[in-house]
Amino acid sequence: MTASFDGKLIFSLTPGAILVYAADENRFIERIPLAGGFTRIAFSHDERLILSAADPAQLKIIKYDRVYDINIVNRPFKGAADAKVTLVVFDDYQ
Repeated sequence: MTASFDGKLIFSLTPGAILVYAADENRFIERIPLAGGFTRIAFSHDERLILSAADPAQLKIIKYDRVYDINIVNRPFKGAADAKVTLVVFDDYQ
């Protein structure tokens, strides 16, 4: 088990998956499928998960980016309302 440096995310290595918990929300948020018999997990300063195993010798590095759901209902938009991809821009005009 390891945690992000800010302590907001906890990563638990289980057989076949990494389970991600939001510590500040006290809930499970994601399951990352994983092949291989990894036995150790660490979190690096550049937001990467480092997985390793001794027998057989294995190393895997995963870049972890959390995706957030953003409610855009009744917000102004350009383009088709049913587009497959939506880009949201946050601007500060002050």
